Amino acid sequence: MSRKGPGFDGLVRQHLAFLSNECGFTLPARAADNPAYLVWHREPLSYRIGLTRDLYVNATAQIKLSSVVLVADIPRLVFTAGFGPLNAVSVHAWAGRAMEKSVQSHAHYLRRLTPLLADPVTALPLMEKAAARRRPPPL
Repeated sequence: MSRKGPGFDGLVRQHLAFLSNECGFTLPARAADNPAYLVWHREPLSYRIGLTRDLYVNATAQIKLSSVVLVADIPRLVFTAGFGPLNAVSVHAWAGRAMEKSVQSHAHYLRRLTPLLADPVTALPLMEKAAARRRPPPL
């Protein structure tokens, strides 16, 4: 993004502000293990979004259970929820306009996914069907 533009973090904070303002998530914070990522959290659900070195937007949803943490990519969840094909979520960030389009795309689909992922009745089956990765819970 040009020096005049808000940059990736600014775009993400702007377009995903609804998570904190409307959905009860924390304000975005830097991921402890990778400061290139921003994290929103509302127990037991977290979203993590960042820009890869190859200039792709990478975003995941994470649900923390007592015995396991389930992690799934947002595009896979969008597809699994029936909101569109696997490529429905724009992920390219090679230039300023592409970056903004990708962040807007993620925001659009997170608005649609959040009610499903915030409800344990729909969240766990959706995560399982989306082939969520399993990780041990933090200590």
